[in-house]
Amino acid sequence: MAHFAQGESFGAMVPGWVPFRLGLVYVTGLLEIVLAFLLLVPRTRNQAGVLTAIYLVAIFPANIYAAIVGVPAPGQEDVN
Repeated sequence: MAHFAQGESFGAMVPGWVPFRLGLVYVTGLLEIVLAFLLLVPRTRNQAGVLTAIYLVAIFPANIYAAIVGVPAPGQEDVN
């Protein structure tokens, strides 16, 4: 839900050359919600686990970028 409440903060974690940063933040927030629900359903749990792992690997570069350029985590005042 933080993706929607603090979208601008999450958008700052994405490099400036990426188009539609705020839209991408909302899409990833929605994707996280869907994956969370799929993890709760026993029939879809295994596939959702694989998709969640792929998703986390895919967004990891944004976290690295934010750490390198000093973007504070959403909801924090500074990087410390």
